[in-house]
Amino acid sequence: MYKKWIFWSIILLVSTASAQKTTTNDLIAWQEDYRLKYNDFKGRPPGKAERGQKVAVTSSVVSLKTSSMDKNIPDFEVFNYFEKKGSWIISKTEDVLIHEQLHFDISEIFARKIRRELKKLQEHNERDTDKYYQVFDKLLNELNDYQNQYDSEVYFNVEKQKDWIDKVAKELKALEAFK
Repeated sequence: MYKKWIFWSIILLVSTASAQKTTTNDLIAWQEDYRLKYNDFKGRPPGKAERGQKVAVTSSVVSLKTSSMDKNIPDFEVFNYFEKKGSWIISKTEDVLIHEQLHFDISEIFARKIRRELKKLQEHNERDTDKYYQVFDKLLNELNDYQNQYDSEVYFNVEKQKDWIDKVAKELKALEAFK
């Protein structure tokens, strides 16, 4: 169910997300120096039966926007947003907030990977926009799998959470050229 929800959130927001790198009423663009706060989570948590053991959900959206065409080669902008109304939190502890921030940071890793791969296509003068969208779709699927792996490894495991914090920081650093 989580996969479907994220997929449809992405589809919906790909077509509606603002292309500005700013905070809007419902979206926060990923920024290196901004950390999520409790009051950023504006969504309404589902009932206990629907949410199970979850104490928070982060809805992050990676969106793609065509910015221009140069010699019939498409140029895209890739954005990573935190969706306030799609995100909720009921356990206001620092550990939970750190966990949810890492979900947003993982989305930024994949936004950077998308930027990197799209740039490669441009450098090879690829004109077929379908190939750009195929890369985008492939990496969104990988993002979803990576988010699920993160959750499955760290739930109730503080040591694994520390490992993931280091892992994500290293990946963001390695992809710094694509922020």
